[in-house]
Amino acid sequence: LNEGVVWAESDLYLKGESNIVNQFGGVIYANNASLESTGTIINGSLRPYRIETKVLPLYQARAGTITYTTGTFDKLPEDPEGSYQVPVESYSAKILTNNLEIVSGSLKNINPYFIVHTESVNTTPSYLDDELSEQVFISADQNLTLVVSNELINSSAIIEANSGKLVVDAGNIKNERYRIQVNQAPGTFTEDDLCIGIVNCTVEAAEEQFVYFTSPAGKILSGRDAIFKSSGTLLNDLSFIEIWGDLHVEIPEVIQYGFKLQASVVVIETTNHSRSVCEAKVLGKCLSSYTKHWSVSTPDLNQLETGQLPALLSVEGYLFGEGAGNFEVTTLQVDYQ
Repeated sequence: LNEGVVWAESDLYLKGESNIVNQFGGVIYANNASLESTGTIINGSLRPYRIETKVLPLYQARAGTITYTTGTFDKLPEDPEGSYQVPVESYSAKILTNNLEIVSGSLKNINPYFIVHTESVNTTPSYLDDELSEQVFISADQNLTLVVSNELINSSAIIEANSGKLVVDAGNIKNERYRIQVNQAPGTFTEDDLCIGIVNCTVEAAEEQFVYFTSPAGKILSGRDAIFKSSGTLLNDLSFIEIWGDLHVEIPEVIQYGFKLQASVVVIETTNHSRSVCEAKVLGKCLSSYTKHWSVSTPDLNQLETGQLPALLSVEGYLFGEGAGNFEVTTLQVDYQ
């Protein structure tokens, strides 16, 4: 367990009999480094606090109705009964080398940074702090090799090989955000937004989806070529994979998810009508008449895109793929009924 600084001017070799954990301000720095464990190597932390003793809620009541959730946070088990949450000064965890090899049963690179929006928000990046978004990383200036028997999770953190090759060989590879929650609440659209060019128009903004909890995107980056191998799945969930060289993929199934935020809005256009009605006729001639007026209101239900939680797989060079399953890129959405 490291929460301080491990510094080697030349080579560093760390072997854990069970787990290796670098968290809460921990820094590992070396020219060439090798980290090995048959258990789990964790850079960062699963939770944004220490667990000590009685459960206290981290946040109070949520606004609106929950529509969609994803990310590492919602998969965590509840804190142990009789425990309480102790704040920490820093979530940062940094492994910085020239060349790095990590061999482990599982690898978790997790930045437990998220914010809660007290107002309806349909975009996320401008609300996140840049420094806190980049406080957890595994970085090699040249070559980075990750060999993981089971699952590699990169959650709102950064894995990068700046000027060399990136090799990721894992049972499953998951690149995701730490915490995302989309809620829905009464909408905020008005006639000024949707009635342009329409006479006698009113708007009933029924429901609108907005981001309530948000975290930065996970990032897997290579300044040159990269190789991804897996016997299972590569999942890029609302996150970014950017390769500035060639990418060779040997994975049965590749899945990438983005999410589209929507609003359910009823636009009502009212048209006015009139016609002359004869009250009295004699020999086919109208002796007395009046004008009848009426209105017809036509409601039109619209599902409007209001924002996105994007995902990106970008390859500057060639993309080579081998696999027997699917290569799926999907924008998820929750429609209003």
